[in-house]
Amino acid sequence: MAQLIYTLSIVIIFVLWFVCTIICQFKGKSAAFIQKYIDVLRLIPSWTFFAPRPGKSDYHVLYRDKRPDESLSEWTEVELSEGRNFFDFIWNPRKRNKKVLSDIIQTLIITFSRYPKDQDRTFLMYTFPYIMVLHLVTRQHSKVNDPAFRQFVLAESPGYLEDSDPNFILLSKFHELN
Repeated sequence: MAQLIYTLSIVIIFVLWFVCTIICQFKGKSAAFIQKYIDVLRLIPSWTFFAPRPGKSDYHVLYRDKRPDESLSEWTEVELSEGRNFFDFIWNPRKRNKKVLSDIIQTLIITFSRYPKDQDRTFLMYTFPYIMVLHLVTRQHSKVNDPAFRQFVLAESPGYLEDSDPNFILLSKFHELN
């Protein structure tokens, strides 16, 4: 009997998650309610592959190190994609890295926009998207000897063909490296 209850509860959770995912694919009061009050852990995806607003920007993650003597290194961009191959238009699993980063940054932008700029946003460092970017950045090889802290910045540029300065989205605090 306990096994049946356990199985049913798991099935109900996944069915509810699936239904919420479908609802959140369409803009409306129900989707807004789910995203604001139910999806506190940001586990419900919202995919807009082709429309109404396809991605028109490129996102960049840069980091720098602070040495124990308080000197700073130069900014280094995290390389997410490698050179392209001829068959990438058919099969390109490396493109997922860039897509994941784009989704994480968009989630951070949405999360930041929900809180006024004059409000303390320190707690946002404990959100899943922020921790994912921090994990990506702290796993990068340092170009300086014995860095003590690392800071990152998220930037957005208009895309491949346009030539203009990037917009800075977020400048993190310095995080200790162990």
